[in-house]
Amino acid sequence: MARQRNEQSALTAESVCETWIQNMDFMLNRPYMPGKIPLFTYIYHEYIPLLGGDANIGLSDPESESMHHAANFVDGNQSFVMAGLPDYDFDVNPNYPIFTLLREIFRAQRTYARDYVVFGQMQKPPELKTANVKIDVWLQPGKETVDPPTADVPVVMSSAWRSPTGKTGYVLVNWTGAAQNVTLSLAKKQGRVLLVTAGDSREAPKAAVDLGLIVAAVPARSVMLVEQE
Repeated sequence: MARQRNEQSALTAESVCETWIQNMDFMLNRPYMPGKIPLFTYIYHEYIPLLGGDANIGLSDPESESMHHAANFVDGNQSFVMAGLPDYDFDVNPNYPIFTLLREIFRAQRTYARDYVVFGQMQKPPELKTANVKIDVWLQPGKETVDPPTADVPVVMSSAWRSPTGKTGYVLVNWTGAAQNVTLSLAKKQGRVLLVTAGDSREAPKAAVDLGLIVAAVPARSVMLVEQE
């Protein structure tokens, strides 16, 4: 009915809706919320565009929005923001941390990570050794406690994907303001492996591939793709 009025109209629903997936143009997906896993993404990512990024993820920290959008990106969602949140007051400096990170995420989605986080099939999560930070969990007004609960948040978040041409891509996103060292376990110990960022592309040493371990420094507020043929 909507397309009879406007052929460019689109239909979606809040949250995922498996029953009506054949009728939807895209779906709102929030697997980054506390306690959730990206199961819908794992099953359906290559069949329907997924969109996310608008809700409060329940962490109380000045960097919570950066953590939020890093998680949204590795979950395979296209990003959108709630302009009503204080972090998106567009009178602020354009180099505000969340804008810096979002620009890098959008660039990765458009270019070197596109075959994976946009068109790819989600794979088993990779084993990634990275530092974690303890963040206070956000509590509703009136439910404050002297000793609030905390959550361990990795400084580099990751996911693994299979491209339409059969390549494996591990996406790593560093939401912090400093470069972070990581050790990534590869699913297979063979093939050419490239480490790609917005400004650089280099081949991993064969000895590292043979061991199945890639050691890398992910630049601040940026995305790295580890692509394995």
